[in-house]
Amino acid sequence: MQFLEDRMSVLSQLFERYPRALTTAATILVVVGAPTAFLLYQHSRLGSKVRHSASRGSLADLPLQDVKSMPESVQDKDAASKTRAVYDVASLSTLGINISPSLAEEEILTRYLRRNMTAFSRFPQAYALSLNCDQSSRKTFKASHIQALNFEPGDVVCGAYTVVCREQDRVEFGMALNQIRGRLVTTLERNDGQITFKTQTVMWQPSDVKAPMPLENPVLKFAHEITSWWMLEAGILYLTDYTSV
Repeated sequence: MQFLEDRMSVLSQLFERYPRALTTAATILVVVGAPTAFLLYQHSRLGSKVRHSASRGSLADLPLQDVKSMPESVQDKDAASKTRAVYDVASLSTLGINISPSLAEEEILTRYLRRNMTAFSRFPQAYALSLNCDQSSRKTFKASHIQALNFEPGDVVCGAYTVVCREQDRVEFGMALNQIRGRLVTTLERNDGQITFKTQTVMWQPSDVKAPMPLENPVLKFAHEITSWWMLEAGILYLTDYTSV
């Protein structure tokens, strides 16, 4: 008890001597700490709902599930073994009855991507991408542009994502940044009365390049996970007209 009283006395004296400095420090802790705590909570909450896996290695070693648009240059096992890659998969399901049965899979996926890519265009990651874009490419961040897309091969979203494969139940985007190449794959699958949405992200670069890729950076990996997981949840809620998932 005496120890606690002594500590409180010290804090009181400090506050009397340096009221402005301590007030500023406390304000910074609240301003920085509150959003951080919220993000950590959301990451934990979403992580308990979403099925997620992540792996690293060469493209030859990674358990790529069904990415259909991998470049020929890395399909050869010898070439693939000379890469360093990261692979992230997240999925979330809802009862099929929650989504209008009159909608074909292609229309469901188009609506889902229009909603999610429009939301992503307002995220910090998209803002960072826009800094390296010319005036023409910046138009691809606009909601009016994204909402008009059917996500056909050649369509560009947020400057960096180009559709390279479109099927009824999948859209695959190609990504390129310096020597980094990648694929962002969104699919949906109907099975046993459920619809499962899955997002796959794979990035790779030559194994002799030492610079880390975004998903190798802990902070950027965290940002990717919370963004990907939130978009799965929010996209499904959008399609089900905000009924419970």
